[in-house]
Amino acid sequence: MVKEAVMPTQLSTVLDVLVPIFLAGEIAAAAFIDARERRFPHALSVLLAATSAIFGLMHGGIRGFAWHALAAAAVMALLLATETLWRRMHGGAAGLGGGDVKFLAALMLADPLYALASFILGLCLLAVCGLLARRDALPLLPFVAIGCALVPLAALLP
Repeated sequence: MVKEAVMPTQLSTVLDVLVPIFLAGEIAAAAFIDARERRFPHALSVLLAATSAIFGLMHGGIRGFAWHALAAAAVMALLLATETLWRRMHGGAAGLGGGDVKFLAALMLADPLYALASFILGLCLLAVCGLLARRDALPLLPFVAIGCALVPLAALLP
């Protein structure tokens, strides 16, 4: 008896379940590491980008993924230019870290609007917590991870 090959629809169903779980785990790991060490490891950024790319390809096809990649590159270039200008105007003091920009660019490969909304919500949460705690610097990715969890809930609002 010849074994049946996995049908594309079966593979698609498995990926539809596993890829978001991996994305959530990678986002949580990034938040945890940033909270403890104030960094976003390169290996994790590559893994997040790869998983995000798989998600983007699954849900948008090649054409949709190409737009996601273009949006990620444009936003990354804009943020890097803004950060360069910021550092020149503030004596070399960092605004956004390079890891924060890498995280956003990687997540944008999955869904640019979701990534931007989560990032903006994370920045707002960071600002509020920074004011309440009277701290000049806090790690951003834990707040972005909260944004990643809250943004999908907005779809439930009437």
